[in-house]
Amino acid sequence: MHTKSETTVNKEDAQFPKPEFDNSFPVVPLHKFVMFPRMGTRLSFDRQITLNALRHIDDSKGFVICLLQKNKDVEIPKEDELYSVGILAFVKGISGTPNNLLLVNLFGILPVEVTKISSQEKEGGKYFSAYAKPRFLEFKDKKLSKSLAENLLVSMEQYIKTQQNLPENIRDILKGIPPEERCMIAHSFLKIPDDEHQSILECATLEEMYSKIDLAVNTAMEVHRIISLNRQQVEIKMQRSQREYMLQEQISQLQRELDEINVNDQDSESYSKKAKELRFPLSIKEKFDEEMSRLKLLNPMNPEYTVVRNYIDWLLALPFGIYTEDVLDIKRATENLNSKHFGLEKVKERILEYIAVLQIAEKLKNKEVKSPILCLVGPPGVGKTTLAMSIANAMNRNLARISLGGVHDDAEIRGHRRTYIGSMPGRIVQALRKAKSMNPLILLDEVDKMSSDFRGDPASAILEVLDPEINTEFTDHFIEVGIDLSRVFFVATANTPDGIPAPLYDRMEIVRIPGYLHFEKEHIARDFLIPKILKQNSLTAKQFKVTDSAINGILREYTREAGVRELERKLETMARKRAMELVSNKKFLPQISVKQLSTYLGVPDFAGPRLIDEKRSGVTTGLAWTPVGGDVLHIECVLLPGKGKLQLTGHLGDVMKESAQIALSLVRERAKKHKIPEEKFRRSDIHLHFPEGATPKDGPSAGIAITLAMLSVFTGKQISPFIAFTGEVSLVGRLIAIGGLKEKSLAALNSGVKKLILPKDNQKNVEDLPDVVKKGLEIKMFSHIDEVIKELIVVD
Repeated sequence: MHTKSETTVNKEDAQFPKPEFDNSFPVVPLHKFVMFPRMGTRLSFDRQITLNALRHIDDSKGFVICLLQKNKDVEIPKEDELYSVGILAFVKGISGTPNNLLLVNLFGILPVEVTKISSQEKEGGKYFSAYAKPRFLEFKDKKLSKSLAENLLVSMEQYIKTQQNLPENIRDILKGIPPEERCMIAHSFLKIPDDEHQSILECATLEEMYSKIDLAVNTAMEVHRIISLNRQQVEIKMQRSQREYMLQEQISQLQRELDEINVNDQDSESYSKKAKELRFPLSIKEKFDEEMSRLKLLNPMNPEYTVVRNYIDWLLALPFGIYTEDVLDIKRATENLNSKHFGLEKVKERILEYIAVLQIAEKLKNKEVKSPILCLVGPPGVGKTTLAMSIANAMNRNLARISLGGVHDDAEIRGHRRTYIGSMPGRIVQALRKAKSMNPLILLDEVDKMSSDFRGDPASAILEVLDPEINTEFTDHFIEVGIDLSRVFFVATANTPDGIPAPLYDRMEIVRIPGYLHFEKEHIARDFLIPKILKQNSLTAKQFKVTDSAINGILREYTREAGVRELERKLETMARKRAMELVSNKKFLPQISVKQLSTYLGVPDFAGPRLIDEKRSGVTTGLAWTPVGGDVLHIECVLLPGKGKLQLTGHLGDVMKESAQIALSLVRERAKKHKIPEEKFRRSDIHLHFPEGATPKDGPSAGIAITLAMLSVFTGKQISPFIAFTGEVSLVGRLIAIGGLKEKSLAALNSGVKKLILPKDNQKNVEDLPDVVKKGLEIKMFSHIDEVIKELIVVD
């Protein structure tokens, strides 16, 4: 229920019909409003119990009894939850609203006291109906009536001065009303809670009603007096505070003006003192003096002052003239590198060569030695990043890492010009500041994953950094003066050389880090990974021990990678499960054997060697290179009735498709020699498939394997799956060298291959293969495809 309009006092009630108190009246429960006699108001209703009551006003000649609820929060009150004293009101009109509310014009007639109330259930729903009697109050002492009425006029006249939204003519309204009714009308103007209104309405005598109204008026005026007094005191305090604030601000402003006179001198003195402690190059010193002169002329409130000050801060933060002393002890460097990394002999050899050159140059006092620029290329997980960290540690160089993955703005390298808001130096200068020396080892991580767009090409910016001939004067857009990077040891890392731009590739010394051999992974797990995992998981060697056979089982059945990251994750999983067993007081064997791997790691992810053990014609074993190492590639060829078409499946690239066409031409050229009827080519379709079709495959190195698979299917001669082939074949049958031989040979060895056939031009690569590969594989090299065919397929 909501009040919708102002209240009005009406002196004439003769226009309404006379209520019949012998009959019952519908009850309208009120929970947010109190009705008064001689008062007209418009209320809105939406409660069903009220709407039902209003449907039966014709039975009571338009009269209803308005009763206040004892609990305002009750939506549907009970009979005993309504006050017994209320107002008999006449319904002057009813109208609806668009939001389904019922607007009712009511006029209060007189106070009544309910003698009986009951719940009715008729057509339309439940409502309350009540019998009532009128309440006519009188003065016990009629001599007091006039004085009480006059006092009420005076009190109400003072009361309206303390309240808002009350009519100013209340005195005139009350003056024309008899003393017996005056207090009831005055009561309606009081701004007091509903329960206090109800208490006044329930008074037994007029003296009591006048007394309660007078108390409510005096209480309201006293509250208003106290509030006014507090407000005055607050205003006085606020005026005093404002005055003090204004004086304080004036003093502060004067102080700031006095400080500004000396701030430039203070900053200049501080910067000059710091500059004396650094060994600036001549060009940097000239630039510093120039910017200091500008700073002295600028007002600190000028925005340019902050820009110049920020620039000077950067100049003073760079470690000009600070160089760490290199450790040139070959023996110590060797021990340091070997303690952190197993294998990687070529990389270690290159670092030791550089240390040897530095050692000689120091004896001869030769300062022209330039730092090498290495690029470690290898699959993920082989330790490229950690190796760079070990190099820095071995040489006693500070390390700064720059991640270039996803960088596509050359400003990231060269910095932003000072004309831009928030400009700052590029990553090279930031790395020097972080390293706190001018000869650190800067690691350019993921150099093959840079990109370029409309903002610039970061690879072009890196060219200036990595060119030994010009990086003595590297110019950062923010610093604007050449910085000598010739003594910085740059080490870049990449997964594949394909993503490195050619000019950048040409400026770096490429050091390839192939995948680890099976026995190397075993050694790394035993001597490096397990001790590290024991420390990380707070376990001892007695609590967590993995047998060599178990490590071998993890490598064969749970990992397939060039590096050791997945191997480390599997060992960490086993260590965590062992920790759970310890805290749960479960019984376990301290040593984890290969039989327990499924308990700790679940079902194997891979099924060991991937060779097809079945020997049949048309199937050969090839080798492939992938970013994560080498892999075995099976080639399957079948003949179908047809018209001589060649069908290729297995997600092949254009180069591989051309290799298949060349292989078919080579087989057809040798058909007569191997007694293959020409009719067989015309009436057969050749379907060549490379399993794992979702994996893209490309490159010419499967040429030998494809040629032998086709020849095998046409002749019916079988080729052992334990013989693997890699090498490109030309149209005249010449075998051409291929790359990635180490990765491919490792994959062949780990998969159970016994013999490896490859082009003779790869002789130089075979010499670099690890001894375990040379001992584990029978390697044969040929110059022509006919030599391979003669070796494997006997002509009848």
